[in-house]
Amino acid sequence: MSNRKVFAAALCMVTMPAAVLAQTSQYTAALAQPLATPRDIFARENMWHCKDMTCLLVSRPINVTSATTCSVLRRQVGALTFYGTSEHPMEAADLAKCNGSSGR
Repeated sequence: MSNRKVFAAALCMVTMPAAVLAQTSQYTAALAQPLATPRDIFARENMWHCKDMTCLLVSRPINVTSATTCSVLRRQVGALTFYGTSEHPMEAADLAKCNGSSGR
């Protein structure tokens, strides 16, 4: 990871209110296949830190619940088996759409 990305992520974490940090730490995506190396990924306006089989949202959430944001992340890391928060997981039909299938 470049120093610029590390600095940007650190700056986001320092300047965000505690309530937002608590909220963002809950957004996750579980990958169907592990990544070879950890990666920071920008999906639309959201920054995710992905390692092994999990991506965690590390920025302030912006339209993070949209199917489009899910699809942008999926195109960069592969199929997802979970997307959302433990309180509000993406519905199975929406996750199938995110993964590029019609669910039929």
